[in-house]
Amino acid sequence: MTTRILLFLLLSFLPGGAPAAPAGPLPLELRPPTVGVMLKFDRQPAPAFLKQLQKDVAAILRPTGLDLHWEMVGAGHHPGAYDRVVVLEMRGYCSGLRSLNGEPPPEGGLPLGWTLINNGEVIPYAIVDCDQMARALAQPQLRIQSRQLLPSLYSRLASRVVAHELMHTLLRSADHHDSDCTRSPLRAVDLTREVRLRPNEVAALREIGRPSGTALAHVP
Repeated sequence: MTTRILLFLLLSFLPGGAPAAPAGPLPLELRPPTVGVMLKFDRQPAPAFLKQLQKDVAAILRPTGLDLHWEMVGAGHHPGAYDRVVVLEMRGYCSGLRSLNGEPPPEGGLPLGWTLINNGEVIPYAIVDCDQMARALAQPQLRIQSRQLLPSLYSRLASRVVAHELMHTLLRSADHHDSDCTRSPLRAVDLTREVRLRPNEVAALREIGRPSGTALAHVP
């Protein structure tokens, strides 16, 4: 997956001059919003799956500048202080090495993830079904002939589902649009393409830690 990374370089000295003073903390309005992603797993995930998931989701959201912090929810765990906190419940067994011999999918598609809504408002709690993702990849129309591709496809699918649900929770919107991170249902061809956020989605996500952060991205 090809990603574009914008590097900001801070020169600590100028040629022929005195060393520059240490940079102080950035003003609040220039700091990237911090997001605490609280993970809840039904079963202990495969370490490789969890590492790849965090890497892939970070790559998808990199243009936004969001500072993601992943924490495992457990007894007595107290999360850190963030601009936004999202609980992400991962149901089933999350691993790209699992068997894909599941039951036939129900008619009408597979619900791979969903975000909770209370009294018409999106709340920061999303659920991703790892078993359903495995069943989705087992569908014969996908024509996955090499089992060696399954771990990478499973990780890719998981990162897209997680990014999709994070969009709902962070923007506090239940809307779907025809963009890489807000499209529903997910198409098989989406697993072969790089995920790209639209400029208005990037702008909206950059504002979530500020007073205007409740404004949603409007997709034309």
